[in-house]
Amino acid sequence: MNPWIDAIDKLRFHGYSVTLIKGRFRYTYQSRGNPPQEEITASLEGLKAHKAEALNDPYSLIEQTLQKINEGWEPGALEWIKANRPDEWAKMFTLERSINKAALEGNLNALREALGEYHRSILATVREFRTLKEVADHRPFSFVERPKSLWDG
Repeated sequence: MNPWIDAIDKLRFHGYSVTLIKGRFRYTYQSRGNPPQEEITASLEGLKAHKAEALNDPYSLIEQTLQKINEGWEPGALEWIKANRPDEWAKMFTLERSINKAALEGNLNALREALGEYHRSILATVREFRTLKEVADHRPFSFVERPKSLWDG
């Protein structure tokens, strides 16, 4: 395995959450008790020593993009996109294939380009979903005359 992946695995094992945001590792302790300081320090030093590798690893780039998407995500958006924006839904799958291909080939330029387009496309559609949802949530209740039924006499 890669040294930086080993370092992240050890930190997570000891209760740390590790994320890569804007080219910087962020880690927070989310467990109880006191983690073994010597192991934590060694893992953090290993992570810092191999930061350049991590930043240029295809799967690290994918994880960074997914974190960005998650920050702007809106529950229910995926179902809405699938049902209401079939062209965007198809575009997502096409971009996912491009992302996978570039990652497997180690083509970082193509990967960065596909990830950027994927990120922009998804968040634009999520913003549209959020706007429509907010409009619907704030729409005043209106009474609509219902047709007479047999019970109305």
